[in-house]
Amino acid sequence: MDNEELEVLDHMDEMDETSCFSETTTDSPEETETSALKASFATRDKKDLTNEQRMTIFHFLLKESNGGKVKRGLVPKAAQQFSVSQATIKRIWKQGKECEEKNLPVNVSSRKPTRVGLTTKEFDWSKITEIPLRRRTNIRSLAKALNIPKSTVHRQRLARTGELPTQIEVSKDLVREATEYLSCLRFFY
Repeated sequence: MDNEELEVLDHMDEMDETSCFSETTTDSPEETETSALKASFATRDKKDLTNEQRMTIFHFLLKESNGGKVKRGLVPKAAQQFSVSQATIKRIWKQGKECEEKNLPVNVSSRKPTRVGLTTKEFDWSKITEIPLRRRTNIRSLAKALNIPKSTVHRQRLARTGELPTQIEVSKDLVREATEYLSCLRFFY
C-alpha cells in the first residue's frame, strides 16, 4: 500500500471514531418532538418541500411565536433545523399569517403547481372566417393575418380537430357557394 492510501485509511478510521452526528438523549417531550422533526427534514434530498413539511414548519413557528410575532432568532433556528433557507421560512410564515388575517383556514401549500408549466392563451377561432380567403390559404398567411405564431396555429388546430385540415377543406363551403352563384349568373346572362 502507498503512503497516500494509508493516510486515507487512517483518516477514515478517525472519522468512524468521531461520528458526525451527536448522540444526545433528551427527556423533555418538546425536545423529542423537535429532534423527530429534525430527523425528517435532515434527510431531505428533494429541492421542494412537501405541503406537510410546510405545514409542520408553520406550526413550529406558530408554537414558538409570541403573540403572533416570531421571536428574535427563531427564523435562523428553524431554517437550520428544517434544512431550508431563511427566505423559505419567512415566506411560509407570511403565507400562513395572510390566511389568518383574512379569517381563512391556514394554507401554506406550495404555489408552484399553479405558477409553472405552459400557459395557453385563449384565442377566438371565429375570427378566421372574417379573414379574406386569399389570406387564409395556408398556415403562414393565416398566422400573419391573426398576428400569432405559425406553431400556435398548427398546434391549436391540431388540438381542436385531431387533425390539421387543409385550407381547401376549410373553404369548401365558400367555394361551393361561389360556384353556385357564378353558375346562376351564367344561366341568366
